[in-house]
Amino acid sequence: AEQFAAAVNATGGALDVSDLINFKPVWRNPIEVPLGDISIHFAPPPAAGGAVAAEMLAMMLQGQRLSNTPLETRPHLIVETALRAYSDRAQWMRPDGGSSVANFDLVSSSRITPLMSSYRSDAHTPAGSLNPAPVEMAEDPSATTFAVMDMDGAGVACALTMNGLFGNGLVAGNTGVLMASPPGSGGRGPFSLGPMLAVDHFTNDFFFAGAASGGVTAPTALLSVAIENAINVGDLEAAMQAKRLHHSGAPDIVYYEQGYDEQAINTLIKKGHRVAATPSLGRVNAVACTQGLTFDPSSCAVATDPRGYGLALKVDK
Repeated sequence: AEQFAAAVNATGGALDVSDLINFKPVWRNPIEVPLGDISIHFAPPPAAGGAVAAEMLAMMLQGQRLSNTPLETRPHLIVETALRAYSDRAQWMRPDGGSSVANFDLVSSSRITPLMSSYRSDAHTPAGSLNPAPVEMAEDPSATTFAVMDMDGAGVACALTMNGLFGNGLVAGNTGVLMASPPGSGGRGPFSLGPMLAVDHFTNDFFFAGAASGGVTAPTALLSVAIENAINVGDLEAAMQAKRLHHSGAPDIVYYEQGYDEQAINTLIKKGHRVAATPSLGRVNAVACTQGLTFDPSSCAVATDPRGYGLALKVDK
């Protein structure tokens, strides 16, 4: 510890041995969104991306809104919930990514119902009409994620950032350890982080673990995969490869990946959305068992995003 602290300080950082000795991990209860017998857990603020994704999903599931929405109009529902989740973020998120609202209240019906009160299935709600209006903020997309499960039923979803691409770009002496940049301006911090887990509420059987990087697009990218796999019980690899949408409200534009279904985009335009194409939206890593790990291990799959350069691997005993 003394050698590492000395190497950091010699490289221009600031680290005391007591910082390492006194550091303790913080346990926080996740944000839970129920789906029948399945509990979907999201990392809470200051991993603010988890709260954004949780609110989006809560809006979609309320009153079976997602299942009652025809497939051809679901893109409209997805971007409208994203718009409202990012609008609400401007109200509850503190400068450090923390929340002024209790975690369980973020997805309570008393919060979700007012957020969706202006929703129209036939028309876009202008971002400027929401209160508060979504706020554009810098968000560093530099992050990495991993999702892991074992055959005993344990699962992990993790997202982390060094607050910049390769941190500050400096290696601490001869330790081989890259030094992280301090959180602060330019979107450096945990704002876009927000891994998720889906498990059976009663048996704890594992169904899904996923996390995404990509700055402001991370929550919508993660949900696009989770909805198709964990909710629609679709193939994980196909869910990972499917084209994505994103709307953060600032600007009031729906971004879609090049190659997205043309008819769906035209439907969005007819509903009043402004749209713009982009090469890619977010990068996701996930492991999933559509029928539950202990119930049907053969239903399990692993996938990494083809938009990035990750690795997906299964190891048999």
